Amino acid sequence: MTITPDECVQCKLCEDTCPFGAIREPAAEWPAQDYNTAKKRLALLILLVPLLMLAGGWMTAGIKHMTARMHETVRLAERIHAEETGQVADSTDASAAFRATGKAIEELYDEAEGIRAQFGTGGWIFGAFVGFVVGIKLIGLSVWRQRTDYEASRASCLGCGRCYKYCPREHVRLEKLKEPTGKL
Repeated sequence: MTITPDECVQCKLCEDTCPFGAIREPAAEWPAQDYNTAKKRLALLILLVPLLMLAGGWMTAGIKHMTARMHETVRLAERIHAEETGQVADSTDASAAFRATGKAIEELYDEAEGIRAQFGTGGWIFGAFVGFVVGIKLIGLSVWRQRTDYEASRASCLGCGRCYKYCPREHVRLEKLKEPTGKL
């Protein structure tokens, strides 16, 4: 639902008749002092984005040992290590199958460490992306958008059409549609 700003006469009927309170009135001008404060806040948030990216990357890369356990080779290497150091007494089907291949345990450990490194790199990338998104969202929330006309809230408007029913400009538009055009 949109309210046509070029035809709006700002009679407030749409706002008064909306049962959901979804019509937002025009926003007033910001005082100069508030505007300058908002500019400083925006500059600070823009400078904060790289720090958020760095913090996000560092935090998610730091949990690479936990996330790498999702990979079967890492789990197998940890199980073999636990069996070799005597932390567990029995063996699993996976560890018995690995031992039957004749592959060296050090190769398995090296492969698992390479997978952990990949999870660390992926963690940096994912965390930096999350930090970037959070920073951009904060910037978007701090930017004030001036509204000079009435506007239907996308989140609250259920499209009942009551605002159109009471709009005087909509009545004029509908009357123009009813007039014969003279074409056959």
